[in-house]
Amino acid sequence: MRKVFIILLVCLGMSMALRAQTYLNSTARWHQRYSWSGFSANTLCYSTFHITGDTLVNDTAYYKVFNTGFCVSGSLSYDTSGSAYWSYDTTQTSIFYTLLREQGRRFYKRQFSNPDELLYDFNLGAGGSVEQFTPYPSCGISPPGYQLYDTVCIGSLWRKRWQVSFSQYPLANWLIEGVGPSSGFLSAICRNGCPECSYNLLSFTLNGDTLYQGDCLLNLSANQPESRVAWQHTNEQVRCESPLQGLVMCVSPLGQILAQRLVEPGTEAVFSLAGMASGLYHFSLRGMDGRHLGQFRIFHR
Repeated sequence: MRKVFIILLVCLGMSMALRAQTYLNSTARWHQRYSWSGFSANTLCYSTFHITGDTLVNDTAYYKVFNTGFCVSGSLSYDTSGSAYWSYDTTQTSIFYTLLREQGRRFYKRQFSNPDELLYDFNLGAGGSVEQFTPYPSCGISPPGYQLYDTVCIGSLWRKRWQVSFSQYPLANWLIEGVGPSSGFLSAICRNGCPECSYNLLSFTLNGDTLYQGDCLLNLSANQPESRVAWQHTNEQVRCESPLQGLVMCVSPLGQILAQRLVEPGTEAVFSLAGMASGLYHFSLRGMDGRHLGQFRIFHR
C-alpha cells in the first residue's frame, strides 16, 4: 500500500509539473529541412522533432524529444565513357534526441547526465542582443540584434515574433515565442562558417493547429515565378509537375509528414488523398539544392 501511495505521489507531481509548462505539450511538432550543396555532392534532409512521453530527473519533469526523418544524399559520378551522372541514396532515422523543459518563459534542454542548458529565452524586450537568449549564435564579429516585429497565430494562440538582424552569416530571420528560430528547433541562428548549409523551420504544430513559415494566412499556392511548377488536384489526388528536379513533401492536418516523392523533369509526383481524414494538407517542393520552388495547400473533405 505504501508503495502504491508513493507511485501516486510521483505521478501527481509529474502531472502538476508538466501542466505548469506554458508553451508546449505532447502535441508539439517541429517540421524542418536541412540542406548542403557542393560541387560533386549534396544532401537534403527533412526531419520532425516531436514530444513523445515525459520523465522525471532529480524530481524535475522533462518532455522526451525524438527526431524522425530522412535524408537524400547525391553524389556526382562518371561512367566508363566519361559522362557525368548523379546517384542518390536515402537514409531514415528515428532516435531519441534530448530532454526539454520550460521554466519562466525559457526552454532548457538536457543531454543524458549533463546539467541543463538554456536553449531559448523568450523574456525579450524591444531590442538587444541575440546572445542573451540563445547559446548558438556564432555570428561573427558583432552579435545580431532583435526587434519585436509582430504576432503570429497557431490556431487560437497568438505568439510574439521578433525579427533578427545580422552583421554577417544570417541563417534565421525570425524568433517565434514558444517555438524558436525560423532556422528550426535546435538549429543555429547563424551559418557557423558553413555558407553552403541551409536550415529552415517548415512548420510548427500544436494542438492540431499548424503554423507554416510563421504565416497564419491560407495561400492555396505560392510558386517561385521562374520555377514553372504546375499543381493539379481533385479532392482525391494532388499532382505536381516541375521542370526541375526536386522533392515534394506532403504534410497532414496534424503536421505529420505523410509521404515524399522525388520528381524528375518531365514527370509528375502523385499523391492520393483517398481515405484520408478531412482537413488542410500542405505540399511543398524543394530543389535538390534546398531552394524553395513552390507550395500548395488543399482542404480535403
